[in-house]
Amino acid sequence: MMIMVLFSCTIRDKKPEVPSASTNAYAPFLEKIREGNALLKDGDLVLRSGEEISSQLIKKINRKDQTWSHSGIVLYENSYPYIYHIVTGDENPSEKLRRDSLERYSNPRKNSGFAIYRYDMNQEELLTFKNTIMDWYKKDIQFDSLFNLKTDDKMYCSEMIRKALIIATNNRIKLETTEPTDQEAKFFAPHLHVDEKYLRSLQIVTIDNLFINPNCSLIKRFDFTQKL
Repeated sequence: MMIMVLFSCTIRDKKPEVPSASTNAYAPFLEKIREGNALLKDGDLVLRSGEEISSQLIKKINRKDQTWSHSGIVLYENSYPYIYHIVTGDENPSEKLRRDSLERYSNPRKNSGFAIYRYDMNQEELLTFKNTIMDWYKKDIQFDSLFNLKTDDKMYCSEMIRKALIIATNNRIKLETTEPTDQEAKFFAPHLHVDEKYLRSLQIVTIDNLFINPNCSLIKRFDFTQKL
């Protein structure tokens, strides 16, 4: 069910509740988040693994690695790392590119874990990468419900990352895309209120397209395996 990546940034569950540090049951998870925070650098890719039904479906459409359901990029401001990502639904009704702390982004009430990856960029490329995403943030770039890679006024989470990398590295890092099958397009066209032929013509940036690349390295994975 590959085309469910179309919902990779459209989780429509309740607004995430971020556990406080005083919640003893969440102490081990919060310790992992603190450890993750200490590892973050500008430009890092942060993936999360949602536990909602929609997230489970998203994972299944990844062709090679079905672990992750959403993506964001780390940018430091005033010595603090924020995760920049595009999501819609109850988590982000405005549908604008937003920034969250790692604690909110990887909220263990909603996710079974997160991972940090790093792209192989030099300082000049990294600066361009950061400036590109910051520019889109200031422009209030919104979620692209048509999932059209040919337009830049709206984007979905993984599309934003792919395009920023292309700009920053002058096409040196160009991530692969995934094409929906006829069966997938036929199934999802009525649900998305778009033409089946249009869906079949799309090239989608799936979550595993982001990190299965020789220019992307895993820094560390964090699993929230304890069930609360």
